[in-house]
Amino acid sequence: MLNKSALLMVVLGLLIGAGAGGGAWYFMSYRNQDKAPAHAVREAPRVEGKEFRYVTLDKVIIMLRDDNGGPASHYLSTDLVFRTTEEGEKKVKEQLPYLRSLTVSTLSVLTTGRAGQLTVEQYRKVLGEAYAAAYARDAQERPFLDVMVGRLIIE
Repeated sequence: MLNKSALLMVVLGLLIGAGAGGGAWYFMSYRNQDKAPAHAVREAPRVEGKEFRYVTLDKVIIMLRDDNGGPASHYLSTDLVFRTTEEGEKKVKEQLPYLRSLTVSTLSVLTTGRAGQLTVEQYRKVLGEAYAAAYARDAQERPFLDVMVGRLIIE
C-alpha cells in the first residue's frame, strides 16, 4: 500500500500536469485566434455560404468621338473586375472576349465630353445595365454578380 507521502506526490503530480495542460491549451487557443490588425485584409464576403471570386478584364481601350460626333484622337482605357462565385469564375474567364466586346460597343458611343462627365459609379451602372440586357437578349444567365471599375483613364 502507498504511504501518505507517495500518495501526496502522485496527486500533486496530477494537479501540476493538469494545470500545465490547461495552460498550454489556453495559450495555444489564444494564439490561434484571428487577431488581424485593422488594416489587414478581411475575409471575403459570402453569398449563400460561398466566397466571392474576382476576375479581371484588363486594358479595354476605346477611341472616343469628339463632341460633334466625328472621330477624335482621345481614348478611354479601363480595367474591369467581375465579382462572381467559385462556380461562376470559370464561366466568366471563358466569356471575357464576349464581355470585352460588350464593353467596347457600350462605351464607344461616348463623346470625349460625355466620357469626362461620368463618374466611376455611373460607368459601373451603364456597363451593368448593358451586360444585363445582352445576357437577357441571349437568354443566358449572367455568370457574375457585379462589375466594378478597377481603372479608368480618359486621355
